[in-house]
Amino acid sequence: MRGPYASLLAVAVAVALVACGEGEISEPEMDLDSGFNHMDAQPPLPGSDGGPLADASGLDARIVEVPSPYVVCSQDDWCYERPRPTSQTLFAGARSGQRELWLVGEGGTLLHYDGTSLRGATSEVGSNLRAAFAISPRDVWAAGSALTMLHYDGDGWRKVALDGSDAGVAPSVDLYGLWGASAREIWAVGSAGALYRYDGATWSKQNSTVTVNLRAVWGTASDHVLAVGDSGTLVSFDGTSWTKSTLPGGAGALHAIDGLSKNDVWVVGAAGRVLHYDGTSFKAVDLTLPKVDLYAVHASGPNQAIVSGANGAIYVYDGTAWRARTSGVANPLWALVQGDDAELFNVGEHGSVVRWNGEQRTLLSSGSSANYLDAFSAQQGALWVVGDEALKLDANVHTKLEVESQRSLYDGFALSNELAWAVGTSGTIVRWDGRRFLLSESGTTSWLRGVWASSPTSAWVVGARGLVLGLFNGTSWQPFAAGSDKDLHDVWGSSATDVWAVGDAGSLLHWDGTRWALVPGGVPDTGLRSVWGTARDDIWAAGTLGTILHWNGAAWSIAQKGAGYTVHGLYGRSRSDVYAVGSAGTILHYDGKSWTKERAPGEVTLFAIGAGGDGLLRAVGESGVILYKRR
Repeated sequence: MRGPYASLLAVAVAVALVACGEGEISEPEMDLDSGFNHMDAQPPLPGSDGGPLADASGLDARIVEVPSPYVVCSQDDWCYERPRPTSQTLFAGARSGQRELWLVGEGGTLLHYDGTSLRGATSEVGSNLRAAFAISPRDVWAAGSALTMLHYDGDGWRKVALDGSDAGVAPSVDLYGLWGASAREIWAVGSAGALYRYDGATWSKQNSTVTVNLRAVWGTASDHVLAVGDSGTLVSFDGTSWTKSTLPGGAGALHAIDGLSKNDVWVVGAAGRVLHYDGTSFKAVDLTLPKVDLYAVHASGPNQAIVSGANGAIYVYDGTAWRARTSGVANPLWALVQGDDAELFNVGEHGSVVRWNGEQRTLLSSGSSANYLDAFSAQQGALWVVGDEALKLDANVHTKLEVESQRSLYDGFALSNELAWAVGTSGTIVRWDGRRFLLSESGTTSWLRGVWASSPTSAWVVGARGLVLGLFNGTSWQPFAAGSDKDLHDVWGSSATDVWAVGDAGSLLHWDGTRWALVPGGVPDTGLRSVWGTARDDIWAAGTLGTILHWNGAAWSIAQKGAGYTVHGLYGRSRSDVYAVGSAGTILHYDGKSWTKERAPGEVTLFAIGAGGDGLLRAVGESGVILYKRR
């Protein structure tokens, strides 16, 4: 940001095109460790030494291009291992000092940049934060969904009440933009024409004169403030009242505004819409590059701008022509945040952070769109991770594995570091041959969801519509009648003569060494997603509605049911140390007596949990997330 108020050192670019729902689990508090999470005292994590990650093909498989000594953790010591520092979408940011800025985002995410690295901080809210504005290093604001307003005073973040936000029920109004002329005059805009003003002591509701969503606000002085929003709407404040006008180019949504002065202002929006104000009127500027939705704009010089948006697009306008930069990410870039005089940051989906120094690009975090669907290991072996890609986590090395199939893999099982299977869509079965996963003939195109083996020549696979495949000669898979037409999602056994499969409509099937038979479980309204145990008289099954069942060797009993989340994965290290993971960042722990919730550092869905020979407990999930349990 330039102009009369450059001394405020702030950029507030906020958008709200995507509505992200709140999860069932309350947002975790981030463990600050005296302010921030610093890993100096922690053992090194895979890839954290800055060297390239090993790849089965010998290629550089680095995922996080710039390693960071910091990591975001929850209060229950679950930390992001990948992607660093977070997988949560970042929506906005604000420069608070010479080389200092704050980034805000999904699920109450707050990241602090100190000129070198990103660190996690606590917000104590689960709301999506979509706007940020800073007056100084000790005076920073963040705003978001359900009228959430946070303030940082240099010591910590605290929630601040707005008119109508303290009635005991979460308001339906979301805040999308913040800007201020001074510490005693700050504006917030949001959905349905929401407009709030801060006078240095309290926030009060104002009349914006419109009912459309206002997406961003910017100004040069207390008597020159502009806000833009849906339907091509512009409202302007002259120090006394707000006036509505409609900008040229149609009724599409306008997402961001920035400028150098009152006579040099830029506005961007849907379908590549770019408008420029030259002191006389707003005029359309034709974007001669792919017209993606634009979510952010930075006035980079007189009559010059940088814009970013969907598909990782970033375009530069030099006053005459457009040219494209390569951002290095394919995800939406939601904001442009000014760093020091030479630095500019793009932030976006899945925690993407791109730092620009002129034309030089550094990926601080590229995020990920891959989903990890299972984590499994042999006793004292490496941890295998499968999904949209396959990894092997061994000691301090992450190895990306070669898979002969391009299909997503839902589940896996390893007997040793040299022998493992994985199954997935369209009848896919792959077997590890010591170097790569090779396809095995399954004889079906049905989706396969679970695999378990008792020996190199004896294994089971389950899948859609009650499909059960058995491997008894070590070479070919044969279908077995299991007595169910319900989708089966997982299989596990304590021995070759004690195998359980679980699935939709509370299906519980047991193999006794001779035949498969249905066993009553009492939860016909539940889709069971996972099964795991320690012995034939200590087996757990879990699924939708937060349902967890236990088998004591004679009958199934309901340990819990009726929650608003789905449990996707189970794993334990003993009868009194069992974990369950699921939707919206759900993590549950059983201590031998009862199940209790643990907080994850975000609300991303977790599909599986496991531990390798290093003993480190890891949970994996959507958006390339791998969490580890610290301590």
